[in-house]
Amino acid sequence: METMKYIPRLLEGRIRHTIERGKSVLLMGARQTGKTTLARQFKSDLSISFVQPDVRQRYEKAPQLLKGEVEALAPDVKGKRPLVILDEIQKVPVILDVVQDMIDRGVANFILTGSSARKLRRGAQVNLLPGRVVAFRMDPFSLREFPAKDLAERLLYGSLPGILAVQALPDRETDLGAYVTTYLEEEIRAEAVVRNIGDFARFLELAASESGGIINLRKLSREIGVSHTTIGAYYQILEDCLIAERIEPLT
Repeated sequence: METMKYIPRLLEGRIRHTIERGKSVLLMGARQTGKTTLARQFKSDLSISFVQPDVRQRYEKAPQLLKGEVEALAPDVKGKRPLVILDEIQKVPVILDVVQDMIDRGVANFILTGSSARKLRRGAQVNLLPGRVVAFRMDPFSLREFPAKDLAERLLYGSLPGILAVQALPDRETDLGAYVTTYLEEEIRAEAVVRNIGDFARFLELAASESGGIINLRKLSREIGVSHTTIGAYYQILEDCLIAERIEPLT
């Protein structure tokens, strides 16, 4: 398995400064952009990943377990609050109520990571911790973080850390295909977000070709055979899953 040594991210200094001034952090980004790796650069007193089903189910059944575990942590000799890392919080959104309570009481500081704003926004009961966390968005490597030897190659294959760690270009294509398949299965099919996975898969191909240009919803709707409002909803899914970013016109 090809691996890549840790490459400092531009966000690291900003996150460190935020934590040092006693604030908690919400770090959002698409899958495999390096959120977990970045979070590991901070010395935590407790780190929990909700990726594992058994861990996730434990806290879904009893969110208050987290309260007891965090309150058992003692401040350091300087009275500094313990730092708690919670990875992939969108998988257990109910835990955010417990996190809010502990932030409000000054029990601990948190680094929360997530890869789907859609899951956090779904339902009015979800607590997005307004005013209690400083939110950052993590994208794949920028050119400042990882300069491109071949710009055309970078534009074609992107800059996800796991993809850049692969040297052979055919292997990159294979891994990117697997990335899309996993995204379709876990983010789209499993959540029953769209009725027809085939239409959405075709949309992904066309949306990729339209990237960086002005989007024509009606043109895409004719090519795929769905309504233009459905195409608009598809784009919203990409935005909520942090796969795409909308750039509004200046006029």
